[in-house]
Order: sequence, then C-alpha cells, then structure tokens
Amino acid sequence: MRAEFKEKKAVSIDLLTLDEKNPRLGFAKDQDAVLARMIAYGQPFFALAKDIAESGLSIEPVVVQNDGNKYKVRDGNRRISALKLLNRPHLCPDKASRDRFTKLAEIAEQNGHLLSKIDCMVGASDDAINAYIWRAHTGENGGLGRKNWESLQQEFYLLSIGEKGAFWKAAKLVLWADENDLEVSEGFSVTTLGRYFNAAKNIRLLGFDFDAEDNIFPIVPLFTAVLIVKKIIGDIESGFVHVKRGATPGTMSLMGAADRDLYIAAFRRELKLDSVDVVDPVPGANGTGARPAASQAGQPGGNGTSVDAGGSKPEAGPAQAGTPEAEGANVKGGKNGTTPATHSSLRKKYVTRALHPLEMPTGEQKIRDIYKELQTIEKCPIAGMMLVRAFVESTFRAFVRRNELMEEGRIDGASIKDMLRFIRKKLIDDSILVEGTGSDLFQKVELMAQNSIVTVPTMQKFIHSEMFNPKDADVIRTWDEFYHFLKLLWQLLAARA
Repeated sequence: MRAEFKEKKAVSIDLLTLDEKNPRLGFAKDQDAVLARMIAYGQPFFALAKDIAESGLSIEPVVVQNDGNKYKVRDGNRRISALKLLNRPHLCPDKASRDRFTKLAEIAEQNGHLLSKIDCMVGASDDAINAYIWRAHTGENGGLGRKNWESLQQEFYLLSIGEKGAFWKAAKLVLWADENDLEVSEGFSVTTLGRYFNAAKNIRLLGFDFDAEDNIFPIVPLFTAVLIVKKIIGDIESGFVHVKRGATPGTMSLMGAADRDLYIAAFRRELKLDSVDVVDPVPGANGTGARPAASQAGQPGGNGTSVDAGGSKPEAGPAQAGTPEAEGANVKGGKNGTTPATHSSLRKKYVTRALHPLEMPTGEQKIRDIYKELQTIEKCPIAGMMLVRAFVESTFRAFVRRNELMEEGRIDGASIKDMLRFIRKKLIDDSILVEGTGSDLFQKVELMAQNSIVTVPTMQKFIHSEMFNPKDADVIRTWDEFYHFLKLLWQLLAARA
C-alpha cells in the first residue's frame, strides 16, 4: 500500500479542497457548507483545533488526490478545516466561532504552529486511497484522534465511493432528509431503519421508490413525504421503535416481520396515507419528474383511495395529510393571530391587503413592489411561489443588514435558513421571543429554525423542480406560514428607523 502514495512537500492549504462527500458530515453542497458543518460538529472539532494551536499538527498523514490544479483532501479533513480557520477566522459563519478561532490563531502563532503549508501524501488511485481510509478509521481518543464511524457514516462512505452497504436504501432516505433540511443526529440508527426500509413493498408503502439508477424519490406529494420522513426519524431517535428483544412498554420492537408490518400499518393510519394520491416518475426523468398514478394493489392509491397495508380497501378517507383540514386549522383565526382569519380555500388572491397589512419604509422600494405584486397576482402558482420566496428572503436580508447580524460581504449570498438562525438569536437575546410564554409565534419560529415546517426547503423545489408543481393552495399556505413573523420583523425595523 505504501508504494501507492507519494509525499508532496509544502503544499499550500489554499490548494487543498475539502471533501464535500465526507462520510462524517453527510454530503455538503460546497466548501463553505463543509466548514459550517465542521463547526457545527461542536466540541470535538474545537478540541482538535486547540490541540493543533498548542501542540502542532499530528504526524498522521494528510491523504489527498489530484483534483485539477488543486488537491482534494480524502483523509484529514478535520485537520485541514482547522488550519484553514486558524489562518482565516473570518471564514467562520458566526461571530462566536470567529472569536474562538481568532484566539486560537494567536496561540498557534505564538507557538509557531500557524501553518500555511503542509506535507501531504498523494494517492495514486481511488482504490489505494479508499483501502487506506477504510482501514484507518478505528479509535476516537476524545475527538483528538480518529473518530469511529457509526453504521450511518459507514453507509455514507460506501455510497460516496460508488458501493452499497447492507442498509444503503435506508442511508439514501437519510440523505434525502438532509437535502430537504430535516435534521438527523450523527448517531441515528440506520440499522433500525434498514430493518423495514430495505423491502420494496415497505418502501412504497412509506411513500418512496428507487429508479433504475438507484436514486430515491417520493411517490407522494413533497409535503407528505417530508411529514413521513419526520415521523420516521422521530420514532427511531425517540426509541419508540427499536430492534431490541423483549417488550418495553410504550415502544415497538421491529425484530420480527409481523411486527414491522404492524408498525407500517399503524404508521399509515396515523398519517392518513390511504387518502394521499400516488405519483410516479415521468418516463426518462430518472425519478425527478412526476405525474398522478393509478391505484396499485397493496400500495397507496390514486383518486383518494387505496388498498391499505392489511389488504383491505378503506372507506372514504379523511383530509390529506399536510392540509389545513388534516392539521385542524381554525378558519376563524388561531391564538395570537397565527392563523389568518379567512381560510385559504376562500381567498381568491394569494395575499390580500385587508388580511395581511404590512408597512415597509419608502426606501425599500423593491420589497414594496414585490408586496404590491403579491396583492394582485392570482391563479399563477409558480409566479406566486417565486414572489413569496423573494419577499421572505428580502425581508430576512433587510433585517439582518439593518441589525448587522452578519458580515456585509456574506449577507447577499446567505440562504434563508442561515439568516433565520441569526434573526432567531437576535430576537431571543432582545427578549422579543421568550421561551415558556405559550406564544404561538415563539413556537412557529422554533419550528422554522429546527426545520420542522416544510415551507423553507420546499419553496425552492416548487420553483425549480420538474417534479413539484405548486397549486394555488400551496402558495397561500406558504405565505400564511410566514406572515406573522414577517409582520413582526417589519414592525421592529420601523421602530429602528
């Protein structure tokens, strides 16, 4: 194996790119996202950075492979991330991390450990590098050494190199959850999920399928798919379902096939999946496009009916999961005004001035124009969804900029999700949102911040994906989710003027 690697001396850390398919972190979209996930990893990562600042880089090789005129880091991503942030603390996305790395950088410089160039081992082939990485990951040493991979990380790694583990289908569902902004803990039991999610029948009963290229896609509407996966994650992480032997009150063991069938049947009843229309991929679209499908025996059916997991045809089902009717929406207005006074189905336009009065400074002309367009448009859901997203994003950006919550150079490129985190912290620090007060608005912001509502991740999909076309009700519901929070932000901005 040693002969497959050659040492490369004094490689600039600027020429090293982090692995965006790092099995420890899941798959990130770009280099900034990798650094953000490293920081979010918490104390073990900061412990490693502190160790480098105080004691220097370890003698373990940093393994890289040629990537154009740069080198991709295949092993040693935590160390290289720490070095990048020690050299440039401003790359940290939040002030607390920047301050922390600034102090560590001073320590590193005092000790002569603020390295801008390092020696690397360049692998001759993917096979050699993959074999080395798989062997190397044993032992953790409190975050300073190599951290053991849990079953989920092992499955991620195999997928990242084009191979499949025993629970690859379950791992792909977890990756789908990550892509749709549903948080999954590092220790999530992919083996428990794999007990029932590997069987084709069960996968379809839970609203998903795989195309010919083994890509996962939902066969139910996106809103419903997100609700399904949220419940799956919650049931496993809470310990409600498990694979332990013996009965534990209040839980379900999935050791036996009969128990797995029982769980899925109960799952479908709870989420009212028998009333949800199935969609199938458009031919040639690799699972990315969808259209309504006819009923199929033993699977969720079209036209509001289906054959349930037990094989019997149900009576007319209740309202579709994810709709206001299924969630018990109050058409007369909820506590603290979080539900609009007029139900979505009774409104002709997506946004009405009477129900949604917002005041914006005259200097915010573009945002005022978007708001005006929202009040005039109807029966054009794609354009409506684009305007809703533009208004939400512009409001968040205005609030972040006026309150100087992020560095100016980062604001224009920040995502809605990132800006929401900074806004939430500001409102809590200023005691505008207070935990334990029973405020519906506080609970709504918490759900947004925890990705527990589907509007943030799905707005983009409604706009860009061929598979998900919004309906008028989707636009109205998305606006309603955000309205009272948007109103609060503009009131606070007016108070600062």
